[in-house]
Amino acid sequence: MDTEILVYRIVGLAFLISLPVALAFIVLPARSQLRKRIRWGAVAFIGLGFLFVGMVASWPGPNTITLLMMFGGLVAFATGSFCLTRSFCRSGQ
Repeated sequence: MDTEILVYRIVGLAFLISLPVALAFIVLPARSQLRKRIRWGAVAFIGLGFLFVGMVASWPGPNTITLLMMFGGLVAFATGSFCLTRSFCRSGQ
């Protein structure tokens, strides 16, 4: 088996195993600033995971579904990262 395929499978499996934990952090209420930061981190993690899965799924050539997965993952990752960074910048106020 090719090592590149093995790495993709390991990273994809790790993402799928940790996905329920990230979803739990998104669904549960966030009353403190730390929980809000964890929530935005979970959103960024899921976005990055969907970006990776879309990239791997488009191996023979990208199609509409994989392009939407990659674009949606990129938007979710950028939004989550921006809001997480903004929460650290606003913590001094």
